[in-house]
Parts: sequence; structure tokens; C-alpha cells
Amino acid sequence: RPGGGGGGGGGAKGERQGLPPADVVVFFNPGFTCPDYDWDATALSTVRPGTPFLVTTNTEMEGIADCRHLLERGRIPRLPPAVAEIVGGRGVQEDDDDDDD
Repeated sequence: RPGGGGGGGGGAKGERQGLPPADVVVFFNPGFTCPDYDWDATALSTVRPGTPFLVTTNTEMEGIADCRHLLERGRIPRLPPAVAEIVGGRGVQEDDDDDDD
């Protein structure tokens, strides 16, 4: 975790060591909405736009909060359809058509 020596996948420290940008980033229960961590100033800020990333959480409620956090900060273009349905469609682009079945 930021400031605590774990999580985040290398971030700025890896860039200082001359490592190439990540092809994909995985966050395991990062606590994006936890006030004890400043993800915007650390590992999350080092993920280049367009880099795919996966976030896991311990609970559905935390997953929804993390998705909304990422949407509000422009890290994702829209909420995943299941999350958008739970929060009443907020964060879904009007022109989205996910009826691919």
C-alpha cells in the first residue's frame, strides 16, 4: 500500500529504475476509497491512460465504491454494466448499447 511498502505494482519506483511502462496492472483489495491512502499521488497516478487494469475487493459494496472512485477521477470511461445497474444507471454513457446478446 502507498506509504506502507506494499501493493500498487511497482509504480513510480519501478519507473525510476528504468523499467518499461506496465502492460497491465492488478490491484488486490487496494482500498481506493480509504482515507488512509492517497492513490492519486502514488501508484494509481503512474498507470498510463489506456493501460488495462484489474481491481479486486473483499465486498460488493467496496467494489462499487472503488468503481465510482475510478469513474469520478477519470480512470475508467464508464461504470461496468452490473455496477451501473446497482447504482441506478449513474455513470453510464447515454449512447452505450450493451445488448450484444
